[in-house]
Amino acid sequence: MRDILRLSAAAALCAALSPTIANAAEDGPWTGLHAGVNLGYGDYTATWNDENYDWYGGGLVFRSQGFIPGVQVGYDHQFGSLVLGAAFDWDRPAINASFRYADDDNVENNAKEIRTLRLRAGLTIERTLVYATVGISKGKFEHQWEEDNDPTDSWPRFINDRTGHALGMGVEQLVGEAFSIRAELLTYTFKEIESTNEDGFTMRVKDEILAARLGASYRF
Repeated sequence: MRDILRLSAAAALCAALSPTIANAAEDGPWTGLHAGVNLGYGDYTATWNDENYDWYGGGLVFRSQGFIPGVQVGYDHQFGSLVLGAAFDWDRPAINASFRYADDDNVENNAKEIRTLRLRAGLTIERTLVYATVGISKGKFEHQWEEDNDPTDSWPRFINDRTGHALGMGVEQLVGEAFSIRAELLTYTFKEIESTNEDGFTMRVKDEILAARLGASYRF
């Protein structure tokens, strides 16, 4: 699913940046500042890579779903049918991927915060904008692995506060002169973080979120 999204977004972005479209004379209704709110529903995946085969080796995958509320501010400029823009998102996921593993371990994965600076490019069809978007994200995730009655073979709470990337596509519709509504599909991938427990065993944890979200903006 994520591979399909990446390919589709790249194709849309290439089409939007076609130089024949960019030869436009006037600004359009999409030009200007905008600010708004969004609400998404995300599929959160935390992958623990067991490098030392302490827990059978390979990738141990934990998944959960939940809501992701957030706010956004940005700027767009319209060149004929082409719209180019940039936006900053601040999202507060409410997703907790906690599980009982192998009957004697409690594993916690909490998505806490996502901040994203994104660029977008799209084509207008009357008052509708179809676009692709790509950007840099900063995510905050908390992890913990506790083994019953064996604290040295546990990984105490640690935080993955790493940079990653965001990629997606969306459709936005102008409503009246000052408002717009949109629907987006976004994927976030963050760099792995490494944690070593007291017994010397290492886990590398990678966080990913695939989210569908709706939003509304006031356009200044």
